[in-house]
Amino acid sequence: MTSKGLAEVVRRATVREYGLPPTVGVYRLGGGLSPVFLVRDATQGFVWVARVTPADVRRPTEVCAGLAIVRRLVGRGSPVARCLETLGGRPATLVDLPWGGRGTLALFEYLPGPQPRLGSGSDRMLGSLVAEVHDAMDRLAAEEPAVRAATQSVPALDLAGMVHEPARCVAAVLDAEPTPGDGREVLARAVAALEARLGGLTPEAASWGLIHGDTHHLNVRTARDGRPVLFDFEHLASGWRLYDLATLIWGTFGRGGSPEVWGGILAGYASVRPLRTLEEDMLGAFIAARHLWWLGLNARHRGHRGRTWSGGGFFTAGLAMLDRLVREGC
Repeated sequence: MTSKGLAEVVRRATVREYGLPPTVGVYRLGGGLSPVFLVRDATQGFVWVARVTPADVRRPTEVCAGLAIVRRLVGRGSPVARCLETLGGRPATLVDLPWGGRGTLALFEYLPGPQPRLGSGSDRMLGSLVAEVHDAMDRLAAEEPAVRAATQSVPALDLAGMVHEPARCVAAVLDAEPTPGDGREVLARAVAALEARLGGLTPEAASWGLIHGDTHHLNVRTARDGRPVLFDFEHLASGWRLYDLATLIWGTFGRGGSPEVWGGILAGYASVRPLRTLEEDMLGAFIAARHLWWLGLNARHRGHRGRTWSGGGFFTAGLAMLDRLVREGC
């Protein structure tokens, strides 16, 4: 795979499917499993961000269902990044990937503002932003049958999605390349603890509905009108809202997170959506579950398209962190 080859695929598709001029330039930004590009034409003064999601990362039907929900959120003025429809009115288009297979190409508005700086007073804003999006998702699902139908096409982050499937992927890596220490024992203890803590949790006991699925603060930028905006709904799912709140806290680890930051996040969220006592008690377990999900994601795609950095040391450190989170959170 070459970045240049995929950039040309993106350029041709934006011209053909979105009506952008042939002079458009496409430049790689990054993006891990789903490459991200800047799409720009200086003569016409527009900038978009393109994301290509390979089908082995997320099915096209799931991507398009999520984008349809995002478009409805944007239509209601929710603080989420706008996506561009194709000339045919579709939320995305399929492209052939240079390394084989197909991917889903989507275009999003470019957000020029900075990421929030943790500890600078933005912590409360981050919590309230996620809560506002949850509220907007609740209203959508209650009032629009099309959104309820689209919800059936996105994955569920229940106990199987958060714990069992990620653990299976991590176990497969440990079997193929044993790591120093007792990685399998740590994983087994974590799964048992999370099952005991979350196994009896029902959608009625804690708030359940559409979730962003990856709400760390790196997925927040400032829009041109100065509003903070949440973007990158690639992992949109049905799940407990606590998962998004846990992800927001988990995402600060090693990036300036502190008890003061976490308290600000919780206060901001609760100012919009007060937490039930049970949810407050369960938050630590959800933080551990998020970390396990992330390890599972990296295990599932280990070695794919140059992802060789997640070797044995990566999982040794990740499992040590999981063990700590489980002990403290469960």
